[in-house]
Amino acid sequence: MKKTIAFVIVMILVFLLVGCSDFQNSSVEKYEAPTAVFASSNLNTVEESSTDAEPQIIGNISASGTCGDNLTWSITDDDALYIIGTGQMDEIQWGTNWRNNYTQKSIRSVIIGDGVENISKNAFTGFSVLTNVLIGNSVTSIDGGAFSGCKGLETITIPDSVTKIENTAFSGCENLSNISLNSHLKTIGDFAFNDCFSLTNVTVPDSVTTIGKGVFQDCTSLTTVSLGNSITEVSENAFTQCEKLNSINIPDSVITIGGYAFANCFALESITLGKSVTSIAERAFAYDDALQSIYIPKSTVYLGKCAFEFSETSILEVYYEGTESEWSSITGSDDFYLKNKTIHYNAY
Repeated sequence: MKKTIAFVIVMILVFLLVGCSDFQNSSVEKYEAPTAVFASSNLNTVEESSTDAEPQIIGNISASGTCGDNLTWSITDDDALYIIGTGQMDEIQWGTNWRNNYTQKSIRSVIIGDGVENISKNAFTGFSVLTNVLIGNSVTSIDGGAFSGCKGLETITIPDSVTKIENTAFSGCENLSNISLNSHLKTIGDFAFNDCFSLTNVTVPDSVTTIGKGVFQDCTSLTTVSLGNSITEVSENAFTQCEKLNSINIPDSVITIGGYAFANCFALESITLGKSVTSIAERAFAYDDALQSIYIPKSTVYLGKCAFEFSETSILEVYYEGTESEWSSITGSDDFYLKNKTIHYNAY
């Protein structure tokens, strides 16, 4: 009898041990940790990912609020800022929403959902460690100063929905080396990319009709620029102090070149002006001492004061599309810097 009882007890223990083991293994196999979460209505809580949330917030939320009639913002514990919802973003004032001394020095990623229609003025000004930005496909404008002073930002893609980049939007992004502009962009505002010291090349798409003054001023690493065929004016100081820019072709769409537009481009060796240029403002190409040749169309009727002010060793050859008499009819006061150069007429 005792042997029977002992056997039964042993069997029960074996069953319990095996059963518990199988249950634990089954639980581990079936459990899947959520790979994405979105904000619940309660701060500091998270829920499993939902197809209704766009984008999905990953991580624990440490702060949140509203930034538009139908927009919410959330900061997660991995220093990411999410803006989700639909409609226009409110202007973000200092000390409100996410803008304060702590966030300026901590936010590393910004994710803007597909329903957001604009990036408001000064929204991320001075976010010094911001390195990653994802802009949703409903944003139509990047407003003034939105990313100015974001020194850690190295690359950014502007989605096709954006038609306007406002004044100083990326000014002072010292490490921005690559900017991808979309083919629907219309306007780039004043000083939008000035002081982007690491920017090396820029392609302005054909869709752009206006580039503002000082737009790429002091982009000291810029070597290559391609201007689209819809721009009618290269505004004043647009490329001033682009020290490494070595050549520039002005498209036929351009009518006027503003004052100091290409001044202090010390590496600029060759300039070809489009066949619609009528006016070149004062000191547009001043101090470009590496210049060896320039092509001027007969459409040009005005050369501003010292438009080509440079040293005596600059510009060996001037190629002019028109006749000598047409050249003589150009008004302005730049003769001093061109009078001793060789001018080739009917040479375009």
